[in-house]
Amino acid sequence: MKIGRMLSLSWYGGVDTKDIVAKQVASIHQQVENGVWLCVAREGGSPNKSTQLIGLNIDQCDELGLSLRFYEECLIPLFHHLRRGFSFNYHHYSAYRKWNKGLAEGLASLYRDGDVLWLHDAHWIPLARYLKELQPNLPIGLSLSSSFCGTEVLKTLPVAEELLDDLFYFDLVTFSREADIQNISNAMMDLKGAVTLADKRLKKDNQILKVAAYPPVSFVDRDSLEGQTPEDCFGMSSGDKLVLTVDVPSWFSNRTNRNQAYELFLRDNPALAKDMVFGSLVTPFAINEERVKSIVHQWKGDLDDLNDHWRSYSRKPFRLAISQKWSTSPELLFRSARVFVDLSLGCYTSCHHSDFWWAQDPEDPAVLVVSSLALDGNDLPGALVVHPLDVVGVANAVKQALLMPLSERKFRFEQLGNTFKMLSPERRRAKFTFDVVEQAKKNRLQNSSRAMREQAKTVSH
Repeated sequence: MKIGRMLSLSWYGGVDTKDIVAKQVASIHQQVENGVWLCVAREGGSPNKSTQLIGLNIDQCDELGLSLRFYEECLIPLFHHLRRGFSFNYHHYSAYRKWNKGLAEGLASLYRDGDVLWLHDAHWIPLARYLKELQPNLPIGLSLSSSFCGTEVLKTLPVAEELLDDLFYFDLVTFSREADIQNISNAMMDLKGAVTLADKRLKKDNQILKVAAYPPVSFVDRDSLEGQTPEDCFGMSSGDKLVLTVDVPSWFSNRTNRNQAYELFLRDNPALAKDMVFGSLVTPFAINEERVKSIVHQWKGDLDDLNDHWRSYSRKPFRLAISQKWSTSPELLFRSARVFVDLSLGCYTSCHHSDFWWAQDPEDPAVLVVSSLALDGNDLPGALVVHPLDVVGVANAVKQALLMPLSERKFRFEQLGNTFKMLSPERRRAKFTFDVVEQAKKNRLQNSSRAMREQAKTVSH
């Protein structure tokens, strides 16, 4: 099959976007010779002259806002195991399906023979079903940036089985973690009676879906960071050492865990603590604006309480930055950090690991401390791995990272590089194109053989 254009679809689009998923799409399209990038919200121009950036005409689409609410209030909390924040509304779900069906009609008219369609995130789960009815030969793949919940959590969604059926119309679905592949495989077997085949494929009736793990790609330009001075985002002074953490609501649901770990470290290392600034890079889920404001207000109160314990220091050791309102480049913060701590509780895979690595100065790299639950099946040599609820373990890991000699930091940096260099946008695009086209070809042959068998049965009768 001759490969035609790369067609991408994401919610946000453009080179100036702050959205992580859209940044990854932009980095992929920088090397695409003939591409089309469609998006709902356009933020900036196309990543290169060979890619056409198209903002969808949504002025008259009443279903759009309701569709987004289903994604933010239902799918995101559910996939991340946040059942308390999960809310299902059938009216929103109906709009979600109607929006995707209307979009399929527009995409079908855009299709040319040989094109490959790459959908990004869970906004588009029903889309392949409607597209395959109109363009059965179009290879379609979906990349889910979020986690995928287990069967027991998925059962709480009234339309879970219908969404699982939708996924079988894709040729390829990718996730960030190996654990997510196991979760969706179990869900397909338990709820849909699917069977597993070789090469990470799932079969239901006569439909076959290939699943794969695609860790988040990095879009950091290390060369552009050379010579730039880290900005004063945390009230740092020259010579300060920054311990940068990425937190999620699950971690703050037991607010004392992180705070106790930092207090334990500060208490046991008073000399080192005098030159230390702890900053929290918070990535709240945008379930709705009021909820986010409430959560951030609570987090600021927690940090103020913690800082009250350290009045002997000339400045507050704990700072807070909200990732959704960046006033500076996160890569500059990554570059200034001495330690990057990801204490995710397994419900969120940090998209920042590879960006952190690419932003480092190879001659003076920082250390990555990562949650064993955030890895959850993935291997990350070179990182210090801790259990996020082990307060003493986290404190000791921070201490070990800060006191680690330069030679060991460089060695760990090289080990991490062996993993992250494989995540280049070009490698990712090549792997996706090969996987989705090969599986689409197999599905097409299988469908043709089945149609011939059914036709033969009809004639014999």
